[in-house]
Parts: sequence; structure tokens; C-alpha cells
Amino acid sequence: MRSKNLLVLLLVITVSFISCSKDDKTEEVPTFLGSWEYYASKTVTTIKGEAPIVALDTVFTKNLKVITFKADGKGITKSYDDEAKEWEETGFTYVAKDGKFKMVEDGSEEDEPGDHNDGTYELSKNELILKQVIVDEYQGKEMVFNHTEKLRRIK
Repeated sequence: MRSKNLLVLLLVITVSFISCSKDDKTEEVPTFLGSWEYYASKTVTTIKGEAPIVALDTVFTKNLKVITFKADGKGITKSYDDEAKEWEETGFTYVAKDGKFKMVEDGSEEDEPGDHNDGTYELSKNELILKQVIVDEYQGKEMVFNHTEKLRRIK
């Protein structure tokens, strides 16, 4: 009888350990959705046959540009105009998938220069890095702009 009770007790303890295993916490998948503030921007320009030039290397000390990505593939960029002392809004559509992005400003065609962005992105929970490579021509030479923008999620 004692061995039967001991066997039942061992069985109960074993089942308890198996069923009480630690629940796995699901990791939050980073998403573009939400609002982001720009905190750094850098552009390196290279003209074929010449040394690269850092054309822009800025860390923003105050929030001057915010971008919001919505679930419907649309978004809004808000930029502060220091002269007018007001925020300006520009709408856009976007696609972001597998490390690549495309943004097209509302009211523009995809082939209009300056009104669309194609590039790659790196995304973590609280940081978004957008990278663009733009190839152009300057005085008959190939010119390459490597532009990086760093954004942090607004809570």
C-alpha cells in the first residue's frame, strides 16, 4: 500500500512539474506603425574619382520633424518651419517590407525627383534607421549620395 501511495505521489509531482513549465513570453515584433521623431541625419557624397565628402552630419537637439506611419499604408510628416514658427504637414503613401521601403509624397508622381524615397531600413522596438543611396551626375561625373536618417519612437 505504501509503495502504491508513493508511486501516485511521484506521478502527481512529475505531472505538476511538466504542466507548470514557465510560460514562454512572446517577443514583440517591431513595427513601423506609430510616430517617430528624427534625431540624427547624415549624408556622405562621393563624386567618382574624388574623396567622399560629409555633406551633412546632424544630431537634432530639439524635435523638428516627426513622421507617422498608419496601418493603411499612409502617413504624415510634420516639419517645423523655424521662420514661420509653425508646423507643416505633408502626407505620403508607403510600402515597407523585408528591409526595403518606398515613400511617395501625396500629389506627386513616383518619377518626380525629390518627392519619393526608395531605400532600406533597419527596425528595432524603439529605433528606425532609413538609408538611401541616390545616384546622379555632376559635371559629367557620377555622384553618389549616401543618406541615413535615424528616428526614435515617440511614446
